[in-house]
Amino acid sequence: MIRLLIVVAVLFAVVLEFQWLKGTSGEVALTLHGNVYSVDLSTAVLGLVVALALFAVIVLLLRFLVRIPANSGRRRRWRREERAREALTAGLLAVAAGDVRGAERATGDALRRIPNRPLTMLLRAQTAQLKGDHAEAGEAFKAMLEEPDARIVGLRGLYIEAERQGNHEAARRIAEEARQDASTSPWASRALLRYQAAEGDWAGALELLGSYSRTLDRKAARRQRAVILTAQALDKEIGEPETARNAALEAHELAPELVPAAVVAGRLLSRLGEVRRASKVLEATWKEAPHPEIAEAYAHVRSGDSATDRLKRMETLHRLQPDAPEARIALARAAAEAREWERARTALEPLVKDRPDQRVLILMAEIEEGQSGDRGRAREWLARAVRAPRGPAWTADGVVLEQWAPVSPVTGRLDAVEWKLPLEEPEAVALPDLVQDALGPDQPRQVGRFVEPQGETTGGAERTFEIDGEPVPVDVAIQEEELARAAKSGRTAPDRVTPSPVVTGPTIVAQPVAMRPAAPVSGKTDGPDAVIVDGPKPAPTAQPVIGSGTQPPKLVTPPLPDRPEETLVAEEDLVPPSPDDPGVEEGTAKEPPRRFGLF
Repeated sequence: MIRLLIVVAVLFAVVLEFQWLKGTSGEVALTLHGNVYSVDLSTAVLGLVVALALFAVIVLLLRFLVRIPANSGRRRRWRREERAREALTAGLLAVAAGDVRGAERATGDALRRIPNRPLTMLLRAQTAQLKGDHAEAGEAFKAMLEEPDARIVGLRGLYIEAERQGNHEAARRIAEEARQDASTSPWASRALLRYQAAEGDWAGALELLGSYSRTLDRKAARRQRAVILTAQALDKEIGEPETARNAALEAHELAPELVPAAVVAGRLLSRLGEVRRASKVLEATWKEAPHPEIAEAYAHVRSGDSATDRLKRMETLHRLQPDAPEARIALARAAAEAREWERARTALEPLVKDRPDQRVLILMAEIEEGQSGDRGRAREWLARAVRAPRGPAWTADGVVLEQWAPVSPVTGRLDAVEWKLPLEEPEAVALPDLVQDALGPDQPRQVGRFVEPQGETTGGAERTFEIDGEPVPVDVAIQEEELARAAKSGRTAPDRVTPSPVVTGPTIVAQPVAMRPAAPVSGKTDGPDAVIVDGPKPAPTAQPVIGSGTQPPKLVTPPLPDRPEETLVAEEDLVPPSPDDPGVEEGTAKEPPRRFGLF
C-alpha cells in the first residue's frame, strides 16, 4: 500500500512538472552548421526523457546478449542439480525400501552428476551396506572425513563398520575421536559409556554421563546414573561397605523403582545396624515394583529372627500390595517356613486358580508334603511344574540371567536387564484333576485324569491315569498331550512311541516259608544280612523272553501260618528298606518328616 502511494505521488509530481514547464515561456535553440533549430522548453525536456529511455533499453539489450552464454551454463547446472536431487531422493527411498537395484541405479546417477557432495557419498555408503559390500562402505565413509560438514557422519559410519567386524578396539578409538570433534554427539558418548561399563569403570562412566547428560531426557539420565551407582555399590559391597551404602542410597533416591538398588541398600543398612531405615527403603521399592528379591531382603533384614518373625514381615508386605502375585508367593513361602500350611495354601489359592507358574506349583508340592506327607500328591504338583510356564526372570536381549546385571551380556547396552517373562514361554497345558473343580468350566478340558481306586482296596492300591476313559501309562498320556499340542500349534509332531502290549502271564502260588538268620559261611556269604530259606522249593517255570510281548508271571503269596511273636519281630528286622525311602539302613532312627525342598 505504501509503495502504491509513493508511485502515485511520483507520477503526480511529474505531471505537475510538465504542466509547469508548459506554462513557462522560453525556448531551447540548437545551432548546427549555421542553421538554428529552436523548440520550446517543454518539448525539449520531453525529448530528453525519451532519449534517455531509449538509451536504457539499448543498454539492457546489449547486456542480455552478452550474458546469454553464462545464463545458458547456469541453467544447465541448475537442471543437472535438480536431476541429481531427484536421484538422491530416489536412492534414499530405495535404500529404505531395501531395493538394491534401484539404489545402485540412483547412486550411479547421483555420482555422475554431483560426485563430491556429502549426501552423494552418504548414499554411496548406504547402498554398499545394503549390498553387503562393507569394504566399499568403509571407503565411502573415509571419503566423508575430508568434508567438515560430513566428518561426524563418516566417523559414525566407520564406528558401525568396526562394530560389525568385531574390531572393538578400533571402534572405541573412532568413538573417542568423534567425541573430541563433537563433544555433544550422543552416539559417541553412549559408545564410550558402554565400553566403560563393560570394563567396570564405574567412576569414569559417572563422569562421562555427567558431561553429556544434558543431551538426554532428564528421567533417562537419572535412571542411567542410578544403574551405574548400583553397579558401583555391588562392586564395593564387600571391601568398602560405607562407600557402597552411600552409592546405593543415592541410586535409590534417583530411581525408587530400581529393585537391585533397594536390595543392596537394604542389605548394607541391615549389616550396619540400620534396620529401620533398611525396612523403609525396601518398603518404598516394594510399593513401586513387588519383587521376590525385595521380599527376601525384607524377610532377613534382621539376622537371627525366627520363621514366625519373618512371616509377620511378609504379612506387612502383603498388606502393602495385596493383589500382587509376588506378595502372595512371598507370604506363602514364609508361612511354609513357619509350618503354617493352611495359611500358605490360602495365600496361593488365587494363583493356582488363574495360571500358576513353576514357582507356585513347586511351593504347592512343598506344602502338600509338609502338611499331609502325601508324596504322591507332591509328585503331581511337581509333574505340573515341569510343564508349567516359568515365572518372570531377569532377561536382557532374549537371554535369561540368574541375577541382575548393569549391562546386557549380549550387546553391552546399559540398563538392558529387565524383570519380565522370558520371550519364549511354553504353551499352556491342560490341568489334571487335582484342582479342576476349583478352576471352573471356563478352563481348558483335561487331557487325562487320575482315577481313585473303587470299592474296597488294600493299602498298596494306587490311582490310575486315564485318557478318554481308557487307562494308560503316564508316559503314554504325556506323549498324547505332546502330539495334541504340536498339532494345535502347527509344529512337527514327535514320533509316536507305541508301548508293548500288556499280556497277563500265568500265576504262581508261592509256598509259605520260614526264614531265620543264617550263619555266615566262609566264601559263600553275601554280607552280614544273608539268610537261608527252609521249606519246599517252587517248581521251575519258564522265564518270559524279552520282546515276546508277555509280562513276567505274577507272584501271589498266601498268608503265613501263625507263629510266635518273637519270630515275627525277627522277620521285621530282616525286611529290606522300603523303595520309597532308599538308603535307610537297618537300625537307623527314622527322621521326622521335613519340609520339601527343590534344591
